[in-house]
Amino acid sequence: MRSEDITNAAFGVDRFSNGYDMAEVDEFLAAVALDVDALDGAPDRRAARRWIVETVRGARFAPTRYHDGYLQSEVDALLDRIAIAFDDDELEQPTVTGRLTATEAADIRFGEVVRAPGYDMREVDTYLVHVVDALTELESGVVADVPDVLRAEAVREVRFTGTSHRPGYAAAEVDAFLSRLADAFVPSEG
Repeated sequence: MRSEDITNAAFGVDRFSNGYDMAEVDEFLAAVALDVDALDGAPDRRAARRWIVETVRGARFAPTRYHDGYLQSEVDALLDRIAIAFDDDELEQPTVTGRLTATEAADIRFGEVVRAPGYDMREVDTYLVHVVDALTELESGVVADVPDVLRAEAVREVRFTGTSHRPGYAAAEVDAFLSRLADAFVPSEG
């Protein structure tokens, strides 16, 4: 993500309800854009990226009532995209290629969001434990056929409780993982 992506972001306007103070948001995003521009000259890029992530995740703006403010959902979604883009932990996440292994599934980490679409972390973590267990059984030869939890039709039916204004895993990342998992076992379903 470039600084221009941040400074050129446009938001809808919320009239007569709960928006975010426009001046506060504009000032904050301008400061974040300057931090992004300064990354190239930073002596410790990782620390500078971490600063950006922590700053963005900690952002709070005054709500507006009875006058124009930026749509909260749109500002929050941009903040979550910025945090994910500069989170080195996300950048170092292993890429899954070919058939998914138990080790790869155990190493999967999803970005956390507060204001963008997210899934209940406990539900996702519990599901991942079942996936890792099933993959481990499959790899060790304990089972001869693909366990039900790994079958494409079962994976495609998985649903998690959405989160709203509380921490959750980034829905887009979890959905991408589920899609990858479903695709991995289509050939084994006869």
